[in-house]
Formats: sequence, structure tokens, C-alpha cells
Amino acid sequence: MKQSYHVNDARRKHFLKEDETAYEARCNGDMLKNKKRYRLIDMYSGAGGMTLGFSERFGQPFKSVWANDFNKFCAETYNENFGPHCVEGDIVDILNDPRTKIPKADAVIGGPPCQGFSLLNKNRENDPRKELWRPFL
Repeated sequence: MKQSYHVNDARRKHFLKEDETAYEARCNGDMLKNKKRYRLIDMYSGAGGMTLGFSERFGQPFKSVWANDFNKFCAETYNENFGPHCVEGDIVDILNDPRTKIPKADAVIGGPPCQGFSLLNKNRENDPRKELWRPFL
């Protein structure tokens, strides 16, 4: 028996209208009329794709204040596009360095490496990348 997940018409219209209203506000720049900018940290930032999605360029009220990536070229690209606050290097080493100053933020985003969890790496025991989600905490 096939299960059906129906939302009554009144709720569906409400959700769609709410989504549509938020989408229109973002497209029109209305979300940015509020002067509050949320401070954002992007860990495992790569070249900044997630930061871009959270940025004013996409109608979001976030400003990136700190980022990190292991890859030198990604960090350089990020800094070119979002300002010079992406720190290159191993996040574990960076966090263990007493000289590291990470600014306060309202939100932390990021995409930790998934290779250690990949089904293609079944035989990789003790892959240190499996632990890279912990710095989020």
C-alpha cells in the first residue's frame, strides 16, 4: 500500500505563500533593509561557495568574519572574494595554536571532508578526516 503524505489545502497554501514571501523578500533585497548583519564563520570553506549562499549577494543578512581551509588555493580564492580572513591550514593545528584569534559569530557553517565516511573507503580505518566534524563543537 502506497503511503500518502497530504497536507490539507489551507496549510499547503500557507506554506507556499510563506516560502514565496520569503523568496520575494530575498530577491527584492527586503531582507537586507534590516541593518542587522549576522556574523558568519565558514569552516572547511573551500573557495567560499557556502559563504556566497549566505551573503548579501544572495539577499542574506550575513557577513563572513572568519574562515578556514586546508587548501592554499581555496583559501586564496576565498580571500580574494570575501576579504582577507580565511586562514589556510589544518583546523586542528589552528585551534591548538594559542595565538589563534577567532572572532565571535552568530553562525558557523561548513562542509567537513566526507572521504573518511565514503563507502569507497571501507577499508580506511583510523582516517583522521573522520574526526574533522569535532571542531564544529
